[in-house]
Amino acid sequence: MKRETLKATACRTAAYALAISAAAVLAAAVQAEDKEPIKHRFLMYDEGRGILHYVDERDAAKDWKLQLPKDDLETKKLVQDVKVPGVGGVFSARRRADGFTVLGANAAGVQVLELDKDNKLVRKMKVPGASNLRMIRLTSDGGVVCAEQKGMIEVAFDDKAPNGCKVVKTIPLPRAQNAFMALKKDDGSYLLSGGYAHAVFDFGPDGALRKEYMVKDPPKGVDLHFFAGIQVLKNGNIVACNWTGHEPQDSAKGWQLLEFSPDGALVWHWHNPAQAGTAINIAILDDLDENAFLDDSSGVLKAVPAK
Repeated sequence: MKRETLKATACRTAAYALAISAAAVLAAAVQAEDKEPIKHRFLMYDEGRGILHYVDERDAAKDWKLQLPKDDLETKKLVQDVKVPGVGGVFSARRRADGFTVLGANAAGVQVLELDKDNKLVRKMKVPGASNLRMIRLTSDGGVVCAEQKGMIEVAFDDKAPNGCKVVKTIPLPRAQNAFMALKKDDGSYLLSGGYAHAVFDFGPDGALRKEYMVKDPPKGVDLHFFAGIQVLKNGNIVACNWTGHEPQDSAKGWQLLEFSPDGALVWHWHNPAQAGTAINIAILDDLDENAFLDDSSGVLKAVPAK
C-alpha cells in the first residue's frame, strides 16, 4: 500500500508540473499575441530617388515627402547654398548647438572644416590616411568621428598638430570596406556601420570588437547589400539603413530599414519600395520633438538646448 501511495503521489506531482508548464506556455503565447508590433515615426533619406520621406507607421495620412535639394520644409524653396571657397566634395555636415557647422569633405584627401554662424571658415584639418569619406559625427568631448574607406578615424582640431589634426583613435573594419557612419557613445565605445560588410560593429573604448549586428540568414530574395546610416534608440536598439543600389527601383531588392535589439535580435524591418527608394540615412523620431535641436554626439539622438 505504501508503495502504491508513493506512486500515486508521484503521478499527481508530475501532472501538476505539466499543468503549470502548459499554463506558462499559454501565458507566454497570449503575451506574445498581445504585444503590440513596433511602429515608428521617422525621417528617411531616399538616395535612389533623391527624396526625404516622413513616415508615420501609425497614421499613413501624415506621411509626406520632399524632393531634395530643391525644396525647403516650409517654403518649398532653396533657402541657402553654402560654399566654402577652395573646398569641394562636401559629403557630410553636422550643426552644433552653438550654431557652428562642421563639414566633412573629400577634397585633396579627407578634410574636416568648421564654419561659424555666418558660414565663414574658422578652421580646418586634413585627416591623415583617410579616403572616401562618408559620414562624420560629433562627439560629446569635442571630437569628430569620420567613417571612411578602411574604417573609422576619430580626430580633433589641434593647431599644433600636423595639418591641424590630432588623431585620437583609428579602428579598421573587421572585413569588407566602405564604412559609412560611426558613433561614439558617452561610455567611450563606438558603433560603426560596415558598408559592404552589411553589419553594424560594436567596439569597446579600447577599439576591440565586442559584437556584430547583422542578419546571418536573410529570407530568400532579401538582399542585405550595404549598411549605411545608423541610429541608437533610447532603449538601446540599433536601426540601420540597408542601401541596395542607386537606381529608383533598387529598393525592391531588400529591406530598407532594420532594427536590432541590444542582444542582436532583429525586431523590426521596413520595406516599401512603392513608397520609397533605397535608404541611406535615418532619424527615428517617435517621441522626439522635431522642433527641438536634436543631437547625437552622445551616441543617442536626443533633444539638447541650443546655445
